[in-house]
Amino acid sequence: MGEKEQGASSWEPAALAALRDLSLKDVPSFEILFLDELAGWAFSVGNPGHGYDEKHSALVVSILFRAIEHARTFRPARVPAESGEIVAVREKIVAGAHELAAAAGGLQQIIALVAPAAVRELEHYAGRPAAQTYWLYHYSLLVLASGTAGDVNEDTLSGITAAYSAWDGLVAEGFVLPWRTRRSMESQASADMVTSHVETLIERLTGVGKAQADADGDYPIRYRSALYYVRVVHAWKPVVQVFSVAVDRIQFTDALARELNEINTHLYFCRTFWVGGQVLVEAEHLGPSLTEADFHECALRVAEATDTFAKGLAERHGGRLAFDESKTPEYAPSADERIGYL
Repeated sequence: MGEKEQGASSWEPAALAALRDLSLKDVPSFEILFLDELAGWAFSVGNPGHGYDEKHSALVVSILFRAIEHARTFRPARVPAESGEIVAVREKIVAGAHELAAAAGGLQQIIALVAPAAVRELEHYAGRPAAQTYWLYHYSLLVLASGTAGDVNEDTLSGITAAYSAWDGLVAEGFVLPWRTRRSMESQASADMVTSHVETLIERLTGVGKAQADADGDYPIRYRSALYYVRVVHAWKPVVQVFSVAVDRIQFTDALARELNEINTHLYFCRTFWVGGQVLVEAEHLGPSLTEADFHECALRVAEATDTFAKGLAERHGGRLAFDESKTPEYAPSADERIGYL
């Protein structure tokens, strides 16, 4: 018993030193190391897909501290362009890490916040490794950026999302860490096949001659006479996302965050979240196994969730009902209609 307890705490000095010594130039390395190992596990056979408990939360915490510790000695060959909000949130991460390292019980505070949240997010997004990776990354960085006070604001959330999106975009261009090269080649081939598969599905379901992505790489479609978007995420494993803009021009507030969290407790196989002044409703499915029925189901779940929650969100928090405005008079939430493509 004594040896186990002593071994369990032997990592703490190294973790504290890594937090204390984290510099601004280390943060991009930390971000991609954390994201890479987190996604690598989420998409692996080691992810059970259900029954998450303390050992899985401990794994997430270990990945977090390992990334912080190794960030000083690793520099990725490429880093995404830095926007002002990315620089600002990275400065907050450094300041928060230093603050937590200096505070009595700072290390325990990180664990106390990240560990239970990890189990919640893993369970809530069970079977959806892309969503698990996204939310574990966001919450863990938010804990660091918030420091000992736990302050959360819109700029911090936007900055973390911007950094994640920047890395995701770089990965979509083919960037991988050196030890992932062979796997990435296989993944890219798989992603290309999934993209072709999705385009074929869109063409079959909508009757268009050739599915065309927009400038953002998304495929706009009409389902039950309303506007949706389909995206293939070329990450560690191809994921197909179907989403709608439920509310546009909506400001982030603590009240909105609480309501979105509450809504998510009632949703299955889809989620709603705020990003860039919009509330999106999104469903996703692993690309290689996506069938026509799965495609229909994703679109249906997004439609039902958007119809249920969007109007109330706009009434209470402001914003424009973008999804509602995209509807035509033929829109019928319960009708078994053919998907239409824009």
